[in-house]
Formats: sequence, C-alpha cells, structure tokens
Amino acid sequence: MKPKHLILFDDTCTFCWRSIYKLRTLDKKGLCYFSPLSGDLSKAVLKKKWNPLSKANTVVLVENYTTDHPQIWTKGRAVARIFWLMGNWRKLIGALSFMPSFLIDPLYSFVAKRRHRV
Repeated sequence: MKPKHLILFDDTCTFCWRSIYKLRTLDKKGLCYFSPLSGDLSKAVLKKKWNPLSKANTVVLVENYTTDHPQIWTKGRAVARIFWLMGNWRKLIGALSFMPSFLIDPLYSFVAKRRHRV
C-alpha cells in the first residue's frame, strides 16, 4: 500500500528526528511518508500551492498528498492529526486536532522553542 499522507519535518533538529523515528514505529499500516522540509519531495509538494511552508520551521502534515485536494496541517494540530490518522489508542491524542489552533499550538510552540536543546 502506498503512503497516503506526507509528514514534513525539520531535519536540523535532533528532537524532530527522534520523534519521526518513533512515529515510523507507530505507523504499522504504512500510512505516512516522512520527508525533511529541505528534501526534494517536500519542495516539490509545497511548491505547487504552499511555497511559504517550505521555509517553515515546524512540522507539516499534508493529508492525502497525492490527491487533487490535499489538506495541510501545521504545528500542534499536525501532530494531533497524525495520531488521529494512525488510529487505535492514538485517537485519544488525535482528538486534539479538532480543537482550535489557539488552544493547541501554544503547547507545540513551547516545545518547539526548546527542541534544539534536547
């Protein structure tokens, strides 16, 4: 089965690499493809419509990236949505993706500011 979703991440961040490694182990169904934001796939996908995100310093989820109508998620909502898509017990965390950004993104920003220290 070909991955349906694309997860873009900061490849200069050790914390991000460790998080992606963990997500890969949780992705038992092979739903996601992982690519650094500086990678060729990321640039090609974001170039179409979302070029400003190619310089983003955050996680980006492109849900259904091979379709004509992909959906973009960033920051905390992207992380929560990834868990939602993986299903099972992870949907408990994933339910946070339905919250407004202003409620979930501050927690993500708090971690993101300190991620290069980890």
